[in-house]
Amino acid sequence: MTNAQLEIFELWRKQYKPAGLLENDHNAEVIGAAIRDNFGGRVSIPNLNEVIQQLGSKLQYRQAPQQPQFVEKIVEKIVYREPVQPVKSAKQIAQEKRDAAIHAGVRVYGSDRTELDRVSAKTLVEDETFNNNVRAANQLAARHNIDRLIQNYSVNSPSGRVDHTRTHQRREELRKIKVTLENGEIDYVATVRAVAERLDRYER
Repeated sequence: MTNAQLEIFELWRKQYKPAGLLENDHNAEVIGAAIRDNFGGRVSIPNLNEVIQQLGSKLQYRQAPQQPQFVEKIVEKIVYREPVQPVKSAKQIAQEKRDAAIHAGVRVYGSDRTELDRVSAKTLVEDETFNNNVRAANQLAARHNIDRLIQNYSVNSPSGRVDHTRTHQRREELRKIKVTLENGEIDYVATVRAVAERLDRYER
């Protein structure tokens, strides 16, 4: 198990692991066995997500004390981090409030104004600011994850020593991976997924 694969595990654990999934011996063994049997031990975020979906009720989600070394136990079983929810825009929030008011039989005066509530301009600005802050935090966390994935990646020679030339070449390839938004800015959340997928191909 390489450092790059362990980094993929940690990234999945922090941003993609389903909410409520227990980090215990049972789940570690079930997930590890599924990765080994279905994907030949190849670790990637898509493979982990698919295994979680396939296992369904075989996994434990009830409330219980978390056990340490969850990732290590999955790796041991293979033997060879709730997805970030998309944030809602202020417009979507206003529309949901309006729809709820209509459903409840509350009189609606305008596009988002009801007898119970009207989204003010100040509220819209506050909501948009909050959502922007969430996006920025997610982008910053993803950017740090990219740096760690690349820095911890290395290529070993047949003798078991680090092949510094190939390591440098592949790190440069990884640094060139960039997914951009419509405005031309780098989408680090999407980029970290692309980097993780490229690392998975390197390990095959």
